[in-house]
Amino acid sequence: MKKVLILSNSDMIFHKELEENLIEKNIKVRRIVINNLCVLNNKFIIKYKFASKIISILKWLKAFFLLLLADADVINLHYVDAKSSLILYFLSFFTKKKIILNFYGSDFYRKNDSYKLKLEKTINKAYRIIFTNGVTKDEFDSFFNYKYSNKLFVIRFGLKNLEVIKEMMGSYEKSQLKEQIGISPEKIVVTCGYGSIQEHQHEKIIEQLDKLDGNIRNKCLFLFPMTYGTGKELRIKKVNNTLSKSNLEYKILDQYLEGKDLGSVRLCTDIMINLQTTDQLSGSMQEHIYAGNYIIAGGWLPYDIFIELGINSMFRIASFAELNKKLIDLILKIEEEHYQNGNEINQEIIWKLSSWEANINKWIDSFN
Repeated sequence: MKKVLILSNSDMIFHKELEENLIEKNIKVRRIVINNLCVLNNKFIIKYKFASKIISILKWLKAFFLLLLADADVINLHYVDAKSSLILYFLSFFTKKKIILNFYGSDFYRKNDSYKLKLEKTINKAYRIIFTNGVTKDEFDSFFNYKYSNKLFVIRFGLKNLEVIKEMMGSYEKSQLKEQIGISPEKIVVTCGYGSIQEHQHEKIIEQLDKLDGNIRNKCLFLFPMTYGTGKELRIKKVNNTLSKSNLEYKILDQYLEGKDLGSVRLCTDIMINLQTTDQLSGSMQEHIYAGNYIIAGGWLPYDIFIELGINSMFRIASFAELNKKLIDLILKIEEEHYQNGNEINQEIIWKLSSWEANINKWIDSFN
């Protein structure tokens, strides 16, 4: 039985769920945040007054030796950054442990070509390289001139919250859930993005929404989930400042949500806007689809798979200038109740695509 070490740059819920599902399948697994390996005793640092560069080197040397000695057959790095990649490159010369790299999207799309090429030594040593969608895999393959095609695989994380939403749908009305989080049942809830980072382009969305005719605008409550992300507090302050100067009725969610609390947000939403700069295969957006929401997504995002599979509640726009027209169309459809989005079909598609039930065995196969 393979022993797997999940190595990540942050304590993400996806990693926790992957660990839990592997354990359920009797896989021996351990999950570590790499920065936690790089901790030195503060008294040691203060006593010897090391320069910051030396301290940094010592921290990463410590991580190297801990990984070298780790009781694992497979080291699976989630989110590929330069330092973690370099450690695994050197590690490959001293161990037979299989190295598997998981690219998340921003660690490829939001980096320049020079940065990507610096990762190639580790990519060359990797046993497998995993992506959550085929578009990113193909662009990665093209960038490296198809040298690593045989190593590239698409494996998706399951979405535990699909199970929560499935259970809640039979027990709660949408109007009831709106009231529970302080929203009038009469309001059409438009959820804007799903995180706090600036790549969600909240300000650009707000700029367009504020141009809506008052009669349309006043029918809506604009919900901004900003419960996680780098620099969360500063981003919330900036977005709140922009919203306070607008004519929008809005609500910002700033506390971390999970389970039924998160399920309530998905189910109380009517329309979800996702116009971030880059993405792989947004789990949050899939949960919104499963919950029966309409989606307005940027046409530049790699979501062809949803259309190809038959999702009929997603509407793509080419620019921010098209946002309001599409939003008005969907609001009218909701009011007229003439449009049947075939949510049972959408639910079946998303479940087969992204439930843990459908994906966990693919993860296990990748470690062999």
